[in-house]
Amino acid sequence: MLIFISDLHFDDGSAGEHNVPTDAFKIFFEDIAGTADWLTKEGRVIDEIKLVFLGDIFDLWVALPRYEDDAQRQFVAWCREQKKHRTIGFMEGNHEYYLARNRAQDFSWCSAAAWRP
Repeated sequence: MLIFISDLHFDDGSAGEHNVPTDAFKIFFEDIAGTADWLTKEGRVIDEIKLVFLGDIFDLWVALPRYEDDAQRQFVAWCREQKKHRTIGFMEGNHEYYLARNRAQDFSWCSAAAWRP
C-alpha cells in the first residue's frame, strides 16, 4: 500500500484557526494504521505500507533545534519509529526549511530537491 500525504499544514494556532491543529496529527496517523489493520482483517493482503509526505505537513517547519516545536519533534519521533516497520519518505515543500539537511536520518529517505528548480 502506497500512501501519499501532502499539504496538511498542521498549525499551533498562532497564525489563526484556519489550519488543522498540531494535536490532530496523532489521530490522523493512528487512523492510517487502523485502516491498514482493518484491510488485513478483511482479507486484503498488504505486503508493505509506504508513506510519502509531499511537503507542507506543518504550516511552517524550520528544522533547526531552537525553532522546532513539540509537535514537530513528536512527528519526527513517530516517523523514526515507523521507519523500523515501513518506508517513510519526505519531500520538502515550500513550508519546510533545512529538513533534508538536518532530519534526513529520521526518514527512510528525505529530499530537498523535489520542488526546487
